[in-house]
Amino acid sequence: MGIVKRASIALVLLAFLGVAACGKDEPGPAVEIPSWAKVAPEQIAEAKKHGAAVAFENDLGMRFVLIPAETFTMGSPSTEAGREGPFPERESSNETPHRVTLSRAFYVQINEATVGTFAKFAPQHRYAYPADVTNEVLEHPISQVDWATARSFAAWVGTQDAKRTYRLPTEAEWEYACRAGTATPFSFGATISAAKAAYEDQYSYPHDESQPPLPLDGPRRPWTKRVRSYEPNPWGLYDMHGNVWEWCADWYQRYPPGPATDPTGPPTDPWASRQRPGLRITRGGGYGSHPEMLRSAYRKHWHPKVAGSTDVGFRLVSPLPEK
Repeated sequence: MGIVKRASIALVLLAFLGVAACGKDEPGPAVEIPSWAKVAPEQIAEAKKHGAAVAFENDLGMRFVLIPAETFTMGSPSTEAGREGPFPERESSNETPHRVTLSRAFYVQINEATVGTFAKFAPQHRYAYPADVTNEVLEHPISQVDWATARSFAAWVGTQDAKRTYRLPTEAEWEYACRAGTATPFSFGATISAAKAAYEDQYSYPHDESQPPLPLDGPRRPWTKRVRSYEPNPWGLYDMHGNVWEWCADWYQRYPPGPATDPTGPPTDPWASRQRPGLRITRGGGYGSHPEMLRSAYRKHWHPKVAGSTDVGFRLVSPLPEK
């Protein structure tokens, strides 16, 4: 075979390979993962899809990870233990399972807002901690904050960051982020222990009325734990179960029937016509909660002006910036 003929064949082959390569999907840009972020493949894929960061840290040192858009089942099956909470005679958890679509990815703070960060916003805030607690308290979750103050803090954080906005999560966003793709009572499985969360660990889950409370795992825990003291859920979020209850944006009401897309709860206080105070949602349970109250689906409602509880705090979300 002559040199010219061999060269012609080589050119044809290179052209063919070039066309084939052009016809393939090019891999997305590499996603930089900060050393502190623990993220799953679906979070990385969502970041590539939007050409966005999979995690970021703002100028206040608050860290966030990207949560992918998806449809999930909110609520719990009727067979799940603890559905009515520890006090069924006065609480109804209303965990009717229903399909919820969150149509847009969003960022969630990896831990509850801390005393140290909140002090930059409200240095005179009263912290319910012993006087002998030193700088460690700065890494504990902020508590004794009412719903409106939590929202004001979110708005203030936005003034410190020209690139992003911040707010409280909707109840649907909170449960979806907490579950992190799981369908078990807790994001780490079907059971809970003192090695996984801060709660009233002398009580068992599922609760057995015939059994007395278990011995305490050491002295009774009177306060919160430092944030990120336990392993995160599959999407890199810490303390979604226990430590402090977390405010959500929504007014409380029973779940409406049927599927929902990007639900935000009722637009106005559904209790106003009944001459009783409206109730806002909190999620996740606190250090003083029974274990069934830490389940991913458990719903608790508080008057939005409640500020005296040492186990009510919050974490923020940040919408994915528009391109």
